[in-house]
Amino acid sequence: MNERTFVIGNSRESMKRAINLLAALLIRPEDDLELVLRKRVYKRSTEQNRRYWALLNEISEGLPVQGVKHSPEVWHTYFRSKLIGCDDLTLPNGKVIQQPISTTTLDKAAFGEYMTRIEVWAAEHGILFAEAA
Repeated sequence: MNERTFVIGNSRESMKRAINLLAALLIRPEDDLELVLRKRVYKRSTEQNRRYWALLNEISEGLPVQGVKHSPEVWHTYFRSKLIGCDDLTLPNGKVIQQPISTTTLDKAAFGEYMTRIEVWAAEHGILFAEAA
């Protein structure tokens, strides 16, 4: 049997439908199944993503470092490294480099906290965002 995911949500009716569906599945004696229930994790929203890149654009425009303007992509890499961390990546030649962890590993709440940390950092460096003004 292939792995299947059922989103139950928080209603009794959805829970009943899920239980009925589970009961209807053909379970063979040789099957060894595991049922896992966990709180649903929401990925970041499109609105959060749009806001994130707007923040990075404002930092890019408003904070040249030693006279050099860095792109939003560079700031994205910088903040991932600084605030989320890095993984070691071994290249084919054996060299090990640090690769910033992707923001896609963050759920909706954690991504919101990540953006707040960037806003705090930016405020400490003199950047005031247009929506906060």
